[in-house]
Amino acid sequence: MTEVVSSILGPLVEKLASSAVEEIQLVCGVKADREKLKNTLKMIQEVLADAEQKQIKEPAVRRWLSELKDFCYDVEDVLDEFETRALWRRARLTERLTLRRKVRYLSSWLSNLIFQFKMANKMKELGKRLDGINEEKTKFNLSSNVQEKTIVPRRETHSFEPALNVIGRDEEKKMIIDLLLRGSDDGGAGKIAVIPILGMGGTGKTTLARLAYNDDRVNKHFEDKKVWLSMPVKFEVEKIVRDVIKSLSDEAKCDSWSLEKLQKHLRELVKDKRCLFVMDDVWEMRREDWVGLRDLLGGVSEGSKVIVTSRIKSIAEIMGTVPPLHLANLSEEESLTLFVKCAFDQGQEQNHPDLMAIAKEIVGKCGGNPLAVKTLGCLLFSEKKNRGDWEHVRDSEIWQLQTDILPSLRISYDLMPSYLKRCFAYSSIFPKNKGFSNFDLIQLWISNGFIQSSGNNQELEEIGRQYLEELCSRSFFDVVGENYPAVIFRMHDLIHELAISVAQTESSNMKVRVQDISPTTRHVSFPDLSLLPKDEVSRCLSKLSGVRTIFLSERGSSGEFFLERCISRFKHLRVLWLEESSFDQLPSSIGGLKHLRCLSLRRNDNIEKLPSRSASFVICSA
Repeated sequence: MTEVVSSILGPLVEKLASSAVEEIQLVCGVKADREKLKNTLKMIQEVLADAEQKQIKEPAVRRWLSELKDFCYDVEDVLDEFETRALWRRARLTERLTLRRKVRYLSSWLSNLIFQFKMANKMKELGKRLDGINEEKTKFNLSSNVQEKTIVPRRETHSFEPALNVIGRDEEKKMIIDLLLRGSDDGGAGKIAVIPILGMGGTGKTTLARLAYNDDRVNKHFEDKKVWLSMPVKFEVEKIVRDVIKSLSDEAKCDSWSLEKLQKHLRELVKDKRCLFVMDDVWEMRREDWVGLRDLLGGVSEGSKVIVTSRIKSIAEIMGTVPPLHLANLSEEESLTLFVKCAFDQGQEQNHPDLMAIAKEIVGKCGGNPLAVKTLGCLLFSEKKNRGDWEHVRDSEIWQLQTDILPSLRISYDLMPSYLKRCFAYSSIFPKNKGFSNFDLIQLWISNGFIQSSGNNQELEEIGRQYLEELCSRSFFDVVGENYPAVIFRMHDLIHELAISVAQTESSNMKVRVQDISPTTRHVSFPDLSLLPKDEVSRCLSKLSGVRTIFLSERGSSGEFFLERCISRFKHLRVLWLEESSFDQLPSSIGGLKHLRCLSLRRNDNIEKLPSRSASFVICSA
């Protein structure tokens, strides 16, 4: 559990300098408070990357970040009030002062006075809170010389994989070996053909590469001139060259060599040799770095090959000379075979027909992900064949299990830019297995302020599309349908688990019962309100105040009560998603939600009329 504050604080500092806030602060007389907030937050911003890394081992830093995040949300709410008021003032100034409007003008003058007094008090309170947060920061000895990205320790892979341990992948293995044994007609510049293997975490990319690497035909073809490289997070040409030299020779002293000496020795080692290089788990790469390494290997003979495994589509585009092999999940039959191999001693499954029935249900929950299947099978092997334990696993959600699945997938998340982390974590608001369209997701991001202008006049929708493409290229979202121009996405169960994990208390998805909910929760989903006891819903709502997103699908009679409570309590709502609900009409009080930016009424057949001032963006298609 880690806090990501950098994606919130950066845009917040920019908003403090916006023209709308500057305009209204002059009227309210809070210029000094605004400048103090901006300057203090800038200083905190400089050490934020260090804090976000230290929080993994230091709970006190994590608590401090949590407090800072809540503060940032509160400041954002206040600044949005400033911006809303600024827009309102501009609109009023354009009106002609008829007698009727003069009366309204006098009324608005009094309203302005009250607003100024209220906002001045709020700014002073925020200033006091920030003083305490800033003072606590000094206890942690945070450095400003730390890069934003959090790099977690990498697992080192190796080349050995007993073929008997692998279930399925026969066709994929044959495809890879055929490509390896083929001549040089598929090679690119430098005579080296590159075969990319792509897939989400746990699908068996490394396993498949090992199978091909250890095949007897491959050994004979490359005459043991093979190198297995477990790639570091950062693509460092010099380190890769050293690893290749150590693998192809007994030269242990090369750690002290200059790059010039390294490249000369490397070129001598591979000159006129048919070589196979496996670059396992490539994460980050600049094209110029790959071209530089490829040129250093340019002396190899024709027929030399590279296998590269990655979760990121752009890596295949940079390196690949043949179309990438997208590794699909296992079939149900293959998954069950793998599960049985891990969960039972050989042949013992026949003695446990009751457990085999449960095993089939557990395997169905894994969605064909080999890592999930193998991990759960190994977990249950140690349970002494106790039916109750197996039922507990079957009836639990995958994310409640202490497995190795999340650490594997978590690497992908930790290496993302902070703005993508926030967008991905928000996707936990969707129910598991629910599809969502590109248009809806991007609009939700925009409405919550997750997408920031790049300063080059790009539309926010275009920037959001780039965010979505990046998340897809990292195997976080799968395309499950297309009806141009709409594209439907869905998250694998394990990816949904990861989204829930990283969102922490930020989001909450209520299903059959109202769970314990944190007062700091910002986004709440009620997939079916009719299944939830009314008193529990009331208790849940009473705990919350800063909610920004409400997702509701309601088929019963309690929806009007729920909606009234939300509107009266959550004054900073940005998104109200009432898809597939049964409302006849919406309460007129919805017009008082000044910050509401997205109102979805899709598939609400009973609604005939909308209240005025509903939202800046309304979705009400059939």
